[in-house]
Amino acid sequence: MVRPFFLLLLLTVSVFAQSTEGTWEDGAPLFTKTIPGSGVLIKDIITLDPQYGISGADEKLNYILSGFEWKWPSSVTVVSAEDIDSRQVGDQVMYLVTDGLGRRVFEINARTSSETFTFPPKQSASDPTDPKYLNKPVDAFIVTENTLFKVVITDQDRNRVIKVNKETSAIEWQYGDPNYREGNGYNQLKQPEDAERIPNSKEYIIADKGNNRVIIVDEDTNNILWQLGAEELNSPVDIQYVASGKILITDRGNHRVILVDRASKNIIWQFGQKGVADSLAGGLKLPYDADYLPNGNVMIADGGNNRIIEVNSAGQIVWQFHRRLTTLRDVDRLEDGRTLVVYDNYPARLAYTDSLLVSAVYDFGENKESVFDQLFWKADTVANVTSVQMQLRAANSLADLSGAKWFGPAGQGTFYTQSGMPVNPIHDGYRFYQFRALLHTSDPLQTPRLTNVQVKHHYYNTTQQGYFYTPVIGAAEGSILAKWKALSFQTILPADPIKRDRLSMEIRIHNAKTFERLERIEWNKVSNDNLVNLENIASLNGVQSIYLVVYMSTLNASVSPILDSWKVTYQTVPSANSGIQFTDKKGFPASYYRATTVMPAQENKVDSCYVLLKDADLESFQKEYTVKIIAQKSRDSLETTLTLQPLGGFFSKAAIPLLIKESKDVDNQILEVWDRDILTVRYQDNINPADVSRDSVLVIQNTLGELTIENAEGVVQKTTNFGQLLYFHIKNEHDRNVNPAVQETITLTVYDHSTGDEEVVTLSELQNASNRYDTGEFISTTGLLVTKDNNGTRRNNRIESLAGHRITAEYIDNLPLTASVTIPADTSGNGPGNINIYFGAQPYIVEVAPNPYYRARNYKFSLRVASSTGSLNVRKIEIFNLAGELVNEIPGTALDFDSGLPVPPDVYGIAENWWYLKNSSGQTISSGTYWAKVHADLKPASGGPVEQVAFFRKFVILL
Repeated sequence: MVRPFFLLLLLTVSVFAQSTEGTWEDGAPLFTKTIPGSGVLIKDIITLDPQYGISGADEKLNYILSGFEWKWPSSVTVVSAEDIDSRQVGDQVMYLVTDGLGRRVFEINARTSSETFTFPPKQSASDPTDPKYLNKPVDAFIVTENTLFKVVITDQDRNRVIKVNKETSAIEWQYGDPNYREGNGYNQLKQPEDAERIPNSKEYIIADKGNNRVIIVDEDTNNILWQLGAEELNSPVDIQYVASGKILITDRGNHRVILVDRASKNIIWQFGQKGVADSLAGGLKLPYDADYLPNGNVMIADGGNNRIIEVNSAGQIVWQFHRRLTTLRDVDRLEDGRTLVVYDNYPARLAYTDSLLVSAVYDFGENKESVFDQLFWKADTVANVTSVQMQLRAANSLADLSGAKWFGPAGQGTFYTQSGMPVNPIHDGYRFYQFRALLHTSDPLQTPRLTNVQVKHHYYNTTQQGYFYTPVIGAAEGSILAKWKALSFQTILPADPIKRDRLSMEIRIHNAKTFERLERIEWNKVSNDNLVNLENIASLNGVQSIYLVVYMSTLNASVSPILDSWKVTYQTVPSANSGIQFTDKKGFPASYYRATTVMPAQENKVDSCYVLLKDADLESFQKEYTVKIIAQKSRDSLETTLTLQPLGGFFSKAAIPLLIKESKDVDNQILEVWDRDILTVRYQDNINPADVSRDSVLVIQNTLGELTIENAEGVVQKTTNFGQLLYFHIKNEHDRNVNPAVQETITLTVYDHSTGDEEVVTLSELQNASNRYDTGEFISTTGLLVTKDNNGTRRNNRIESLAGHRITAEYIDNLPLTASVTIPADTSGNGPGNINIYFGAQPYIVEVAPNPYYRARNYKFSLRVASSTGSLNVRKIEIFNLAGELVNEIPGTALDFDSGLPVPPDVYGIAENWWYLKNSSGQTISSGTYWAKVHADLKPASGGPVEQVAFFRKFVILL
């Protein structure tokens, strides 16, 4: 069925409303709109709120290099070393050791630990009567005389200094009493502590400790050439000749080291306050040894303070060995910067060399497996000399930690070289850790000192959810949200799938108006890209505004779900006012409905109720809508479903039957109404509550009128004649009496099918005694003139007819009402049938009536043929369209002419409903212009041969 243009026009209004794509997004590149709830951190990404910590912040460390490059080999026996000297022999380093309680002096190869010299010889070592026997040697050194090596030994408990031939072990010189008695006279000593030969001479300087003096003696005469005695010294224990006649003396009992000018005996430099034991920077306590260094500084074995220090000419300590050394006896600086010492009865070589130091185990704590952020440390270093470099290892158990590999910032074999560097993420997720420090030095006298190591880390609370949310998302004012399209969000997943499984992120969509939760969406743990088609979520249909809430949590303290960005897309249309109205089944507005009292109600006899709703706001997201129709008088009501039409608008899914009935039945899908009841329908836009539409319609009980044809005096007529006026009267037509205050009108059609004339007559409602138009009685106020003619001229306010014809009045109500009058036949004998047919130039004619033919208005479709020269026998009729295409062919045997066949001369042969408006395939034709071609056999009245003729008639069909 073709829908009327009126309904199409109404429904098209909302279809072409311009839609607009809307977007809400955040996080590209920064989050500026998202609102934090609790337990989250929002920056360029969103994570759980990290809990920051600094491990090791309160711990004070003191990591330095040990400084012990070489220690005395256990394979060589030493009882109590007192002194050590070094010399280079080719590529070998030789150490000369004075073992006081072991009563010997010997030399070993520093690399092989093999002894190359010992004194006294084995046969003399245990014989106190042997002059070579040593009672308590405290110092020894080697001198060269005529390419021969001689060993000068200070034999303290025998109060002597001797020179021994290294090759023969013969004593070649001795200063001291031959019987080893102590004294302070010629060739006498008392508990001497040190001796040294002045270079390029035969003079020896001796620290005669027991006599509180330092003397210079002549090797040839043993005469004392110079001395500094008790008036200045107290237990001198070490001496060293310095160029330009200066002598460095370790004045142990006076807690000082002095530099004395030989010629004047003046003290030209001193460190330590005479007679004052001091542990501070400017003093000494029982010093045991001092060496004047090539750079002018003095290195001192500060025995009472268990330290080795280096002091400059200004009396400032410029270097100190960082470890305390007990029972410190001797200290000698080697040419390569290393230092030989004797402490705790054993010789050793001091030099700072690179070393790896491993820390204790650190624990972040239970459920605090962390992300390692930065590694910090504090260290005392010297630029380009000493440095500290770090590595880390981590694990989740102590057993695993002991076997874990060490890593720097770029992997194994690399080191953190600067404090504050980011930590290699390979450690992330662990609870226990250790650091390993590479202490490096390029100077044997310098060590870096590591005093503090801190790991800045963070972790996430595994027992608490975090959440955040969007502001309200929806259409702008003046628009409605027609469709939610998509939610897309990007995450950053851990590379480790095991860690991914410990994370949770859920997005909840809420109705911003009701706060109702509409949907829950879990994130994708496989891909960083997440896309949700919101069009498939039924609960979002019609929702105008939403907000999103994200809940995230972790079961691994070292990782958090991460949201990188998110976006919601939707479609909006301009908001429009609604409209609702009652219509007929074709969508035309209904001014009233006629209802029946008979069940079942039939649509072809009475009206059914239809509703048309127009609201672009609703059409955007719903396919159906239910409205409620209420009868105001009967109080019956019925809910009916409206469906969205292809071109927009909601129209009744099914007809709503109306029944005139005093009582009502519930849920029978029939609306029981009273006569002159009022139906109402109301619609309120849920999106815009201020948008309310209403409509109402009158319901009238259907009645069947009575039609009569009358003369001017109101007398019913059955016959008429030319020149008379016909009046038309319809009674009991109450269902056309819509408004008693207004004079209603109705129309009917008057026609003569033989002549083809057709006229339309208007009837007006009569008033009652109260001057109200509610009589249901209608009459034509102007008569219709009957004229004698067969031209069929229409709409000229007179009906053309001929003698013997029937004039019919037809009123189309739910059922057609008809009334007829006839014109008596003419008995004058002026022609067959008393018909005056105008043939024009042809002796035969075909006519179609009515022309044009309206199928909705005319229930009869007639064809008539006639001939003036003979009888016509119609063989067939062909029907063509304007393109000349054959539409259908009707055989003559299928035509029912009222005159029969053949049609006599000068007589119309009329065939009613001669064509059912179908093509040759049985399909209904469309509206348009057509040609009828009549094929007939003409038998002349003069008796000539039968002639085959064909003639045409153009006509119009309107469906």
